[in-house]
Amino acid sequence: MSQISTYSDVYSEMLARVNDPDGDTYTDRAKELVYEGISSLAISGQVEADQMSSLVVAKRIDHKADEEVEDLPWFPSNMQDSWRLKVSGTEHDLGADNLIKVIGITDDHIYHGDTRESEMQGMNHFARDDDGVQFHNQDTQQVKRQKYIPISLSEVNRLNDPEEQPFFDEIYYYRRNDYIYFFPWRNFQNMAFVIHYLKSPPAFIDNDNMIEKFSLDFLYKVIDYGVGRIREEQAGQ
Repeated sequence: MSQISTYSDVYSEMLARVNDPDGDTYTDRAKELVYEGISSLAISGQVEADQMSSLVVAKRIDHKADEEVEDLPWFPSNMQDSWRLKVSGTEHDLGADNLIKVIGITDDHIYHGDTRESEMQGMNHFARDDDGVQFHNQDTQQVKRQKYIPISLSEVNRLNDPEEQPFFDEIYYYRRNDYIYFFPWRNFQNMAFVIHYLKSPPAFIDNDNMIEKFSLDFLYKVIDYGVGRIREEQAGQ
């Protein structure tokens, strides 16, 4: 097993393992499989984020709390109390990043208009989660910190059931096509949150230092992925 560090090292190792060391046949395919392998492993859930740190992003989203529901994009009748964030496709809300997987969403909103959560630590009568984090004032029912909870599309279809509705300090979110949908809108208070996600890999050039972007173990997994795909294609010829 040779030592790898650059982008060209990664695809060259693939070529060596499929008996094409000079790249006469599979160079273009190997380069494609570097990107495919990185993306596939990133969304697999089997690799820790610290092994692909160059793809991990935390972006703060701050939305006007006074925006009216009727000004929002159209939603199905059972989801009128929703808001959505465009995360892929053209003119999306994440700048140059193309999101491939949401890691999680955490609250970052301002409490009582201009008092930040960190300044409210001395207040009493706040419910706490299992880690001791204060979430809401039980006397006033005002949310101090909202909980963002991912749900599946099958769970979305059950939101007409009153028993499936989130608690007042919870916001459900789910991905559908180019958007992440948040429900219900009425639970937002001075809405701001941090979305933690994996972005698609950038375009690489041959001398790019890959071990600054990914762990060595991750890169060898990418190589294994690419070799496996090429061998499958060879077997099918």
